[in-house]
Amino acid sequence: MHLKISDPGRVGLRRATRAAIGTPIALVLSLTLLPDTPGPVLAAFGTISLLGAADFGGSIRRRTTSILSTGVAGALLIPIGVLAASHVISAVVVTFLVTGTLAFLVALRGTFASACPSLTTIYIASVMVATSTDAITPMIAGWGIAIAVSLPVTLLILPRRNLAPVRAACATAMGTLSDAIQRRAQGEDLDQAPIRAALTQLQASYLGNPFRAAGLNHSDRALIILVGQIETLLVAMTRGDEYSRPISALPLTRDLITASGGCLEEQARALTRDLDRPPSSQRLVEVWNAQWDSAVATLGDTTYGDAGERVRVVNHAFVDRAMAIAVVRLGILVRRVLRQPEETFAPSRHTIPEPPQAHPWKGLASQLTLQSPWLRTALRTGIALALASLVVEVMGIAHGIWVMLGVVATLRLDGIATLRTSLLAVVGTFGGVLLGYGLLEVDGTHRGFLWMTLFVVAFLAVYTQATTAYVIGQAAFSLFVIVSFTLITWPPDLRIVDQRFTDIVIGAAISALVALLMWPHGVASGLRSNVADAITQGAQLLRNATANLLRGPGHVTAAELSRMSGAFSRSMEVVEVTLSSRAPGAVDRAHAWEEVIGQLRTLTVSGHLINQWSQDAAPIQDIVPALVGPIQSDCDSAVDAWDRVARIIEGQTPGDPIAEPDFLAMATDIAADADLTSTAVADRMVGAIWTHGWIRTSLSAANSTEVPAPPR
Repeated sequence: MHLKISDPGRVGLRRATRAAIGTPIALVLSLTLLPDTPGPVLAAFGTISLLGAADFGGSIRRRTTSILSTGVAGALLIPIGVLAASHVISAVVVTFLVTGTLAFLVALRGTFASACPSLTTIYIASVMVATSTDAITPMIAGWGIAIAVSLPVTLLILPRRNLAPVRAACATAMGTLSDAIQRRAQGEDLDQAPIRAALTQLQASYLGNPFRAAGLNHSDRALIILVGQIETLLVAMTRGDEYSRPISALPLTRDLITASGGCLEEQARALTRDLDRPPSSQRLVEVWNAQWDSAVATLGDTTYGDAGERVRVVNHAFVDRAMAIAVVRLGILVRRVLRQPEETFAPSRHTIPEPPQAHPWKGLASQLTLQSPWLRTALRTGIALALASLVVEVMGIAHGIWVMLGVVATLRLDGIATLRTSLLAVVGTFGGVLLGYGLLEVDGTHRGFLWMTLFVVAFLAVYTQATTAYVIGQAAFSLFVIVSFTLITWPPDLRIVDQRFTDIVIGAAISALVALLMWPHGVASGLRSNVADAITQGAQLLRNATANLLRGPGHVTAAELSRMSGAFSRSMEVVEVTLSSRAPGAVDRAHAWEEVIGQLRTLTVSGHLINQWSQDAAPIQDIVPALVGPIQSDCDSAVDAWDRVARIIEGQTPGDPIAEPDFLAMATDIAADADLTSTAVADRMVGAIWTHGWIRTSLSAANSTEVPAPPR
């Protein structure tokens, strides 16, 4: 049992302090204004859940909006719960639908991840505490008191802007990338140490933030994509030695590098509010387009050297060209994060591929499959709480809310973890009720003493939940429940102590039963397969996008792009669920999976870019048909390499590593026989060489992917 206090960033201390201040105030107000009604129950449990667990972040305006929106949602749920409580069947059915839906909406994260547990508590209180529809008004009033107290406490007492560290880490990483690029333009060697340090800081700011940017806010969702794109760039710069080689002799390459570094510096300053205007990538786009024309001219310039030399010069420029388009895409994302209008670039022959827009409801829709851990969790949560409501009604349990909250507190990702947590909950509750019994027996008749005690137990109930062993947290929360219900139902009744213990035992037993019957090996057991599926979809996109480039459009469909997006979204949940598992080594495994997802992002981005650029000119087979075979061989090798990674993830025999075909040798032979003085031929040759660069990058990402071992 872990007894050591662990509170990184003093998050637990901040929440506990807020709860200790707000909860007694809300309870005093509700008992004064709503005596002899269920209102004080809603006020007390609503306040401690909002202040002790929700912890809304962001600006003052955003925190205010989040709390008020949660208040409106809770006010709608209360009459639903009260009306459902009128009959056992309606209570069971509505409980399943409401709590399952709330558990599923947590997949949106951000404000939803904060609000849904509090709303679940409010619904449970409504359906368990109400005795008639007359209770609706005082219960809504009690919830209103919780909101009215929580709002100023959240805004004024130890406030925290959760997204600021993420944006700051993005800005630092972009500044580090800019420095590395500028040194490259000056001919200096790449120093990987600051690159790796920036990557570590970025991952810590994002993965270490329990309420990461998400929800319906387009700016926050753009920040999610920005973090992923920056991480992919940082990893790419430390992979292999491509970026450490001297720059290409292709004209405008040095100008392109300098423009990329300047753009990144401007974007970093914009993120830290150190720039009066939105960052612009127009100059970089102009150089990027001009460099393509210079590559076409270089291939056709017979005085430059033999065909092989010209092919190598163009190929060697790829790494800086890829960096340039990545920087342009970062600029688009930064403008979205800053809520600035999209930048309109001057017309050009080549598409400027934009990063994807994050559509929250489409992302949620992609989770409507049993492959999704969120849907599995929602189903288990809904069924467990519906069963608990049935047991409460059939057995006539007085404090059914404690049974229901016991289910919420003990249900975990797999059967063994739930069983273990249930046993710890019973032990912790037993300790808590012993303390509660002693407290009431010794000095329970002095109401003033219990009010002073409430400040302490509210603090401990929140602080111990976040910072120490679960059994201690459960004991502290049980003590809070006993003290608060004694104040609500004054005068003291020692039977409340026995009822608390019995109800938690029932709730823990229901959790264990449901967890052992529904996905006992864990709602997250399919996460590895989800990553493998995303790899399969990404590899298929790369294959079909390459077919578009080689043979013409029609190979990539809108349905395929949608499947790829959904599969990639589900694959990312391996990081989120691993973090939330609380298993030993979970953080390290989450970081390892984050790196796998970063490598996978290289595959998907390559497929998207090749697909978009395939529409800019005639198919390669129509201009230089000899190039079709080498590019196809390139693509097949990359797909095979990623298939090998998928087999490793699924526990199959991976086979031997995939070797890289010698595309440059084949391209050199083709160039020697081609009429490179023809602009059309040279243009398609340039397209093939730089397509090889993206495919080779995908292959390199696959070969360097290290799959985390399954937890023991």
